[in-house]
Amino acid sequence: MHRRFTGPATPRLTTATVFLDGVMAFPAQAAALLTPYRNAAGRPTGHRGEPYVSDRDHQALVPALDADGWRVHAPAVGDRAVRTALNACERVARPGRRGRLHTLTHLDR
Repeated sequence: MHRRFTGPATPRLTTATVFLDGVMAFPAQAAALLTPYRNAAGRPTGHRGEPYVSDRDHQALVPALDADGWRVHAPAVGDRAVRTALNACERVARPGRRGRLHTLTHLDR
């Protein structure tokens, strides 16, 4: 993609977006949480939301994108998805590094 879209008359692609989970609101409850959602009576349901990308896959994907020069933009809502994103960013962090800044957005819990 970089080679194909590089040059003065073409857009410069620099960021890859990797959605980690969905919304927290009922009825979707698709945000990936560390603890289960609660029902109307306040009791745990056993449902913690399913991540769109597994932790293992994200831990491999971010270093690969980073090494290829991409910024990673990770929309993450639930605390489990946020943890996944932060762990991946930590894998590529180096003291004194400047340049590519990976981002997380939509943090909720």
